[in-house]
Amino acid sequence: MKSKRERGFTLVELTVGVAVMALIGAAIFGVLSSSLRAYQFGSNDERAFGEARAALSAIAEELRYQADVTGPAAGTADAAQISYIRDGEAHSIILGAGAEAGNLVIVTPGGRQLVGGGLIRAATFSRDGTHPQRITVRVTAGQNPAVAASAAITLDMVVWFGTI
Repeated sequence: MKSKRERGFTLVELTVGVAVMALIGAAIFGVLSSSLRAYQFGSNDERAFGEARAALSAIAEELRYQADVTGPAAGTADAAQISYIRDGEAHSIILGAGAEAGNLVIVTPGGRQLVGGGLIRAATFSRDGTHPQRITVRVTAGQNPAVAASAAITLDMVVWFGTI
């Protein structure tokens, strides 16, 4: 039998204390876990935005000083590729497939340059019928499209080429 001078916790008190601490720990873990997920989504969106901007810059640099853009034809909306003549040779920009998936591919007689860091989901080229020297480029970039929470960022840019 226990004397009045002995102090300590009973098994019930210890069990309740451990249960309360487990609940507090689970709550803290949940908050930290969702904060980390939000940070990762923000970082992914920032990376996708950067890759989309880099792709648009590369396209603008390729097209800006070209006098002969052969495709898409004037008045065409949402073409999958753009073709142009540079230094007398045919060049094109397409959305990569297979090993090049997730990139825009600048195809030149000297080889293929990949732009987009594997994050480019879609790219379209539209040519205005009223201003045939104006091309609207739309690039969509984002993380894995199979992940429902994966955001996509779409950027549009108008490129004037040749003599305006």
